[in-house]
Amino acid sequence: MSFNEIKKISQKTLKRLKDIEEKEFEAKILFGFDGFVDNVWSLVEERNSVKDYKLMKSMLTLNERIKESAGGGLSTEILRKDKRAGGFNANTARVLTVFNLKPTLMAFFEGEEIFKDIIKKSEIINLGEPCSAQIFEFNDGKLMFPNNENVRNLDWTQIKYKVGLDKLIKLFERSDLIAFGYWANMPYYNKIIKGIKEEILPEISRKKRHLFMDFGNVKKRSDSDLRMFAKSLSELEKYFKITVSLNRTEALDTAKALAIKNNNDNQSYKMMAAAIRAEMGISNFVLHTNSFAVSAAADGVKKLKQPYCQKPLLTTGSGDTFNGGYILGLLLSADREIQLAVASVTAGYYIRNGRPPKRNEMIEFLRGYPGLFLNE
Repeated sequence: MSFNEIKKISQKTLKRLKDIEEKEFEAKILFGFDGFVDNVWSLVEERNSVKDYKLMKSMLTLNERIKESAGGGLSTEILRKDKRAGGFNANTARVLTVFNLKPTLMAFFEGEEIFKDIIKKSEIINLGEPCSAQIFEFNDGKLMFPNNENVRNLDWTQIKYKVGLDKLIKLFERSDLIAFGYWANMPYYNKIIKGIKEEILPEISRKKRHLFMDFGNVKKRSDSDLRMFAKSLSELEKYFKITVSLNRTEALDTAKALAIKNNNDNQSYKMMAAAIRAEMGISNFVLHTNSFAVSAAADGVKKLKQPYCQKPLLTTGSGDTFNGGYILGLLLSADREIQLAVASVTAGYYIRNGRPPKRNEMIEFLRGYPGLFLNE
């Protein structure tokens, strides 16, 4: 992808954002169904004194130490880096609240102060106490160890009890976009979708709404489960314009479950994205990595490069933040290059600044976006 192509996409995205800069931008968005407290840690590679120590920068270093310690034991000092509101709901919806939208979240936020900022800016329907995750961050990635108990046990009966069927119908009816994550964490997810199809969709109008999904870490589910769920989504297309967004690893695992081959090069990723979308029978499939993102639809595949960030300030939540940006892009424009640009700029700003951008910050970052590729 040439510099001029990136510049052209950036310019038309900038124009779209400036077109709405002085206008009231409104949309009704419904999220479900998680809530996590993320405890974020760094690992100490070497310590000589209280103040003289070296942090472990690479996951490969830990990998070598684990291999060397196999058959014995390994003790590694950890340092608390942060405690954050996490999960699909918090990380994805935060992007929209910063953009002055007020989404509705069916979430596990109960009794936890860490969610106070997003609670102030959203309508919250509490489903229970949040789950927790221990996250170990490195410069080249992260290890995540979530305790999914509350989310894992959530089923359609509980949702109806907590929210109320009449209210659920009203929430779906008024929504322009509905966003669900993560299928991989929720054994009863398929039954929740079945309940929505049987008890909600027949009761609402047929206006074409967006349905956005992130499957989560599909590696923890069997290929047969993943294949069955992925192929079932086409049944929802008559009610929604469905977008599924996965990171590189999740997309490769999904392709494997659907018997789609990939040669691990950029052109193959575009072909793989198109094949996954076709197999699912959905409107749009998005694949995002730390160097590019693609969007596959019936009229072809769009791609946008992303500039490399050598020293990211924050990586945990970057995928969800990309998704929040893509949801914003869906609401702003039908142009998939604009959708990819809004998502990529949102995630790019986030990893460099530790938070999603406000509208004026997104515009400023977008102005300089092409220039970030000049030093690569």
